[in-house]
Amino acid sequence: MPRPSALWWLSPAGSLLLVVPLSLLTAVQIPDSDYRLFYKVPRVIGVGQAELFLVSAAALVIGTLVVSALDARRGRRDWPTLPSPQLRVLRGAEIIAYRLTVLGYLLLGALGVARGARPALLLHAITSQNNYTGTLKSVFAPVAGVTSLTQIGIAYVVVAGLLLCHGRSSHLVRRLTIVLVLGLLRAYLLTERLALLELVVPLIAIGAARLRQRPRRGGWLPLLPVFALPVLLVVFGAFEYSRSWVFYRSRTTLSFPQFVVNRLAGYYATSYNNGALQLAEPRDPNRLPYNTFEAVWTAPGVAQLKLYFRLSGQNGTALLNRVLAQRGNPEFNNPGGLAVPTVDLGTIGGIVFFLVAGVLIGLAYRSWQAAGPVGLLVYPVLFTGLLELPRYLYWTQGRVFPAYVFLLVTAAAMLQAGKAGARSLPARTAGS
Repeated sequence: MPRPSALWWLSPAGSLLLVVPLSLLTAVQIPDSDYRLFYKVPRVIGVGQAELFLVSAAALVIGTLVVSALDARRGRRDWPTLPSPQLRVLRGAEIIAYRLTVLGYLLLGALGVARGARPALLLHAITSQNNYTGTLKSVFAPVAGVTSLTQIGIAYVVVAGLLLCHGRSSHLVRRLTIVLVLGLLRAYLLTERLALLELVVPLIAIGAARLRQRPRRGGWLPLLPVFALPVLLVVFGAFEYSRSWVFYRSRTTLSFPQFVVNRLAGYYATSYNNGALQLAEPRDPNRLPYNTFEAVWTAPGVAQLKLYFRLSGQNGTALLNRVLAQRGNPEFNNPGGLAVPTVDLGTIGGIVFFLVAGVLIGLAYRSWQAAGPVGLLVYPVLFTGLLELPRYLYWTQGRVFPAYVFLLVTAAAMLQAGKAGARSLPARTAGS
């Protein structure tokens, strides 16, 4: 029976191989004239910056391989079967995560109504297919604490996905569907695609790893990336229609399919280019690392104190905003995940960051393969970050922090339950 490790694209190295080389080659090969014509920016990224980004990606891969070299354990054949005590903890966590997620969305909806959201506004957004320039984003602007609750949804889909591997429940399927629909509405109405991606990608990772153990059903899974690209274009186009096509269709000679391909390539190309633009700026000795540790600076309490501004005298996004305003295009504002640590920490610091990150991700992946609670719960979220690395450093964003906390607390409870169950087993055996 195949193991989860048989899926090459689920591994850290495989996922990076899937997204980094092609996206980076695209960014370098697009001529400056096309950058200026389609994305309204000059092309700055060249061979030197591309080599730096490749070295950063290689450092991440090396970090994961170090873990594999030191720990040669193979994945479990019965993945991800968990003992009863740990399953009980997981079921309890599923209910808590669901209630917190729904509560967050209810509070966000109430705040939207207080700010002026009405059914007519939602109807207009749907009928006009013009959400990016509408007022919904301002009406439902993030609120510290409330938005954190909605982000527990990331943790929920991981927990629910693992429970579905142990048996289907109509209640579980219904709750999972509700969370996914809430994420879909948020992604569509508020033009926040990541709100849906960060729910769907962990489910794909868990479902594919489980299905791979059934040779008659999962033999095609190693080739999933081949089928995923057309699906990605269709889904991206569906969201991009209301996000940008309604504006550009009267301003371009491209057909809608051509526009979708061009736009998708642009998101990745301009991300690398934005990274190169930031690296070209003179280093500010007073600037503190921001994006690399964004979750710290935007954490509840720290954000309200404006600690970053107090310590550095500027906003954390000031560098990127300045670069986009002067030489870039605020419409394409991804900072480039492979550039962020170097921008914040310097060349050596950036490489060290990726080496350390690689080791940590490698440990999570080995735990995932062995069906350890920490790996099972955390690696699907890290996997999302691996796929999004060309565009931004997802792992350290403040939006992921609530999910990390919930998942790690759940993992600790599962480990404790597993130890307690192991200690009680001999006593039950002796008394039987």
